Amino acid sequence: MTTRSHRLNPRQLECLASPVRAELMECLVARSSATVEELAAATGRSVHSLYYHLDLLRDVGLLRERGSRASGGRRAAVFEPIAPRLRLPRGNDEAHRTSATRAVRTMLRKADREHADARHASATDPALVRHIRPLRIRTRLDERSAREFARRLAELGEWLREHGRSRGGRAYSMTALFTALAEE
Repeated sequence: MTTRSHRLNPRQLECLASPVRAELMECLVARSSATVEELAAATGRSVHSLYYHLDLLRDVGLLRERGSRASGGRRAAVFEPIAPRLRLPRGNDEAHRTSATRAVRTMLRKADREHADARHASATDPALVRHIRPLRIRTRLDERSAREFARRLAELGEWLREHGRSRGGRAYSMTALFTALAEE
């Protein structure tokens, strides 16, 4: 990966509205690179079901092939994301709003599934319940405070990415959505 972050264009945002493609990008960003076999194992999907999605992600410029390596007795393409962090595009036309809404819904559905899986698994692993920290706050902020909070949230994300590089420990997920509300 060559850049720290990439602002999504409308085609890329629309592509990531697919839960499968969003999950593939999340997996690639977490691993820095992976073969289709590794992605299939990590996502619990068949290898053959991923080629279509990987082709679309490559076509819109969200991932690229970075050589190959031995995998299962043959050479397999290695995919990498174009950047370790993806940012929403700027824009306010109807297509942008629709794509952004779909992408956020995909992210929230994934968080809901992860939470449900953790609650279900907590029957055999009580530690899973101890680490669930839901938080919802509705407040009023002036523009300066809103920018400051957004900056701090980005710093928290960077801290999690940096500390999440270790291979030991338990896997965690955090989903955050900070949004201005329409006036009532």
